[in-house]
Amino acid sequence: MNRRKLFAFDSYVNLILGPAFMVLSPRLGPWMSSKPFLPPYGYLAIGLIMFMYGIWQRYTLRRKEIKRSAWLFATIMAAIPVLVLVLSLIFLPLFLRPISEILLWISIIYMSMLVTVYTLGGRRA
Repeated sequence: MNRRKLFAFDSYVNLILGPAFMVLSPRLGPWMSSKPFLPPYGYLAIGLIMFMYGIWQRYTLRRKEIKRSAWLFATIMAAIPVLVLVLSLIFLPLFLRPISEILLWISIIYMSMLVTVYTLGGRRA
């Protein structure tokens, strides 16, 4: 899979999960943890950011070439959640349900892969 196809796939992930987070925001906390660590508007904000980022990705894909600045922005947008999630999972008492913790670690691995691919994309742009 080349960088552009991965970027397109990630845009669909964000365009699907963003609205899902927004619609399910009142229920996500209790589903994920025995003691919710984010209020519903926290999940709403995350969903909105994901959706807006997905729109930006689709807009960026319409160009012939993805510029270096776009790869840098995409790298930052993938790296920030990785850092926040890793630090949260390691240092905060989140009282997560086992399936939630597994899903969060899978998302960390996925986004770390994106950071790597997007960083390489920026160097070759």
